Amino acid sequence: TNGLLKGLGNIFYYSVPIIMTGLSIGFAYKAGEFNIGASGQYTMGAITAIYVAILGEPLFGNSTWLFAVILGTISGGIWALAAGLLKVYRGVNFVISGIMLNYIGIFVVNLMIKSSERIYDKSRNWTQLIPDNTIIPRLGLDKIFGNKPVNIGFILVILSAIIIYFVLKRTILGYEMKACGLNAEAAGYAGINVKKSV
Repeated sequence: TNGLLKGLGNIFYYSVPIIMTGLSIGFAYKAGEFNIGASGQYTMGAITAIYVAILGEPLFGNSTWLFAVILGTISGGIWALAAGLLKVYRGVNFVISGIMLNYIGIFVVNLMIKSSERIYDKSRNWTQLIPDNTIIPRLGLDKIFGNKPVNIGFILVILSAIIIYFVLKRTILGYEMKACGLNAEAAGYAGINVKKSV
């Protein structure tokens, strides 16, 4: 059972970014868009979270992990916003702009890491370690699963899935977004602001 719990803990730990990225794709898909730019958004969010975790400790103290998560989320959202704005105001296909932004994001992140001495140690060819007190809290999950990296990330994933379900199924915003995804012209005729939904 110890090995099984440890394996389960590994699954929980490593699946968090994949599930969160999948939720972003699923949310956009329900609204009628194919978010192929999710990997670029994930990359931009990840580099922001890393910068905050490594450099933000003197500023944020023990709540650095929370700021890293929030600012990483905002950063990924801003990267997605670029594709949304291109679609709304220039009519650029969301798939094309998403793919292009993926590559731009990857190259920007690579450049940021390689050019930052505070983040990247050139002599050892690796990125710096994140300070222990900036790591997402474990709340005893590491002891339950006998696995050090397990943290509350999986709980945050479950909460995010519930929030997304609630927004799509129980709010006016979710209804409008789904309506625009099904038929933007009919939604606009019904009085829904299609540009806002996109």
